Parts: sequence; structure tokens; C-alpha cells
Amino acid sequence: MEFAFIFAAFGVKVSVVEALEECLMTCDHEICAQISAIAAEQGIMLYNGSQVEEILPTEDGACVVGFSDPSKMKKYIPARKVLLAVGRAPCCEGLGLENSGIALNDNGCGIKVNDKMQTNIPGIYAIGDVTNRVMLAHVASQQGIVAVNNIMGHDCLMDYAAVPNAIFTEPEIATVGVSEKAAQAAGIAIECGKFPFSANGKALALGKEEGFVKIITAQATEEIIGGAIIGPNATELIAEITLAVANRMKAEQFAKTIFAHPTTSEAVHEAALTLEGGSPHFAG
Repeated sequence: MEFAFIFAAFGVKVSVVEALEECLMTCDHEICAQISAIAAEQGIMLYNGSQVEEILPTEDGACVVGFSDPSKMKKYIPARKVLLAVGRAPCCEGLGLENSGIALNDNGCGIKVNDKMQTNIPGIYAIGDVTNRVMLAHVASQQGIVAVNNIMGHDCLMDYAAVPNAIFTEPEIATVGVSEKAAQAAGIAIECGKFPFSANGKALALGKEEGFVKIITAQATEEIIGGAIIGPNATELIAEITLAVANRMKAEQFAKTIFAHPTTSEAVHEAALTLEGGSPHFAG
């Protein structure tokens, strides 16, 4: 989806064939729905629930992509280029793991480590994509910090509960912690505070009023357990909610914090305020 928006911004006609029912399935339904609507406005064609079956070359060096839609009807799209984006896997070739005795994960994909980033061999640590945990650069950096601390004798554990995820579409999307979708699937009782960028002065001044901020709290503890943002500066603003999730803050504590005006970060503050009696700039 990131590349779809990049190419579309250059005036390229883009089609996305997605095997799952929604694009960006790890995000909540309302974020998927909004980014899909925005993609359609920018001329990006989305084919969800569809399976690519063949890519046929043409005589002029282009190709035709054949796929089946949700009704199993066969469709074809002419294309000059095809970007295949079906996930990643650890690249462990050339590390000599087969001769070292280092254990792999239960599925045999990636190096097995504990929360201190230790392998089964004393003195050998592993970080990054080779561990096949969360394959993000900022996670690898934190894993490195954890590993070095333990190597130096400082007890330190890796915590994956508050890992921010940034998606560079237009507008940007960012999430952290437990999503509303995941909470419902796990039977966790939650409360959601939501604030639209259409009610944020800075976003209006920027001409980027699409999207919203959502903060999720657990009813049992009132702690902030997750959040999601779609809109301007989403990948920057998610750090504020990440800090709250990592430190098990309550919405009440967040709501009492003063945020500068006019900024897009006020939308995060007001999402917390909706959980504490209501936002002064949005009725609901």
C-alpha cells in the first residue's frame, strides 16, 4: 500500500490485488475502510479477497496479471511493472548456523532467543530480522540495546508489548499495542476514545483533515493498552501513545497533560479527553 500511494502520486495507474478481505488486515476495520476510500479517490484500484494466479508476458515487454476475485471469477489487468509484496522471511544463509549448534525457532525459521536476546549457546546473542520476532528496524535497535546491556551484566528484558508500527501511506497510519480488533477477538473489555483531525486546528490549517486518533483502554484497569492513528504526522504522533502503553498510563493521567497549541498532537490529547468526560472541540 505504501508503494501504491508513492506510484499514484507520480501519476501512475495502480492496481492492488490483495488476497485478504481487507488491505492492511492488521489494522482495525475503520482504518482499513478509510484508507481504502482515500486510495479510491486517488485512482488506486483495490481488489480485496482476490488471488493472483498468473503473470503472462506480452510481446511489448509488459505483462498481464490474471487473478480470481471473491466470486472466483477470473479477471485480468495489463501492467508495465508488477511489485510482489507477500511478506518477508529471515535471511540466515551464510551465518554457519548448521555448524554452530545454535537452535532455531520451533518453526525452523529464524534464530531462537530468549527475552535477553540470548541463544542456546552461552555468550552468543542474536538480534534483528534473523530472530523472526517483529521484523522492524526500530525493534532490531532495541533488541541490540537489550543484548548489549545483558552482555555487560545489566539485567535487561526485551518487551514487545509496545512496539509502534508505521505505515507510510498518504495519509500516514500508525498503530501500537492492542488493536480494537484484537481486543474483541481476545474477549478483552475495552473503552475507545476517538478524535477526528477534522476538529484539529493545525490539521485544518495544513489542509489535511482526513483521519482520526483512537486510544484504547482496558476497562478492568483503565490503562491505555493500544492506539491507532490515521492522518497527518501519524508516524510521529504514535510515539506519545507508545510511551503511555509502555508505562501503563491511564487515560486520566494522559488527559491531565498539557499539549501545545496549535499542533496535531492535540488530537492525541483530545482522544484521551473523550475517555474522561468529553473533548472540548468534538461532541462525539
